[in-house]
Amino acid sequence: KAVFISNKAFFQRYTDCLYGLTGTLGSQNSQSFLSDLYNVQFADLPTSRKKYYYQIPSKIAFEYNDWLDLIAKETIEQAKERPVLIICENVEATENIWAELIRYGVAPHTIAKYRRDGDNIEERFRKKPATVGDIIIATNKGERGTDIHVNSSMNVKGGMHVILGSLPKIVSE
Repeated sequence: KAVFISNKAFFQRYTDCLYGLTGTLGSQNSQSFLSDLYNVQFADLPTSRKKYYYQIPSKIAFEYNDWLDLIAKETIEQAKERPVLIICENVEATENIWAELIRYGVAPHTIAKYRRDGDNIEERFRKKPATVGDIIIATNKGERGTDIHVNSSMNVKGGMHVILGSLPKIVSE
């Protein structure tokens, strides 16, 4: 017999027994909503390892063709030094960026597409870690715990360069 309990009922029933949750806590609005709804508190915990992430100034295009052009040029420039991961909103965007890169003369064999569960990108880069010139175009599956191995020699060049093709809904609201 299957038993269902809603999140709200779970928190209300086990309030005195819950001591921690893991994962991304979301925006301040999301935290306030959850705090009010479930009567819980949040705490930020430092990571156990130093992050080697840095953000460069954003580039924004107002027209779709300009957006494709901007991504293609940035990808080609960055791929001269290190692997590039482009995260797109949907499959159509991955195909359009792929076509734009090909139009610019990028060799198709250097571009990996990760659009659906069947695209086994992790397997490919486990066997041969990503290195200079490798380009990965992914839907948001590429940002959800996908383990893309990067050649350790890329660390001195900044590791993998990540391009967000669109802002996540939580950021753009």
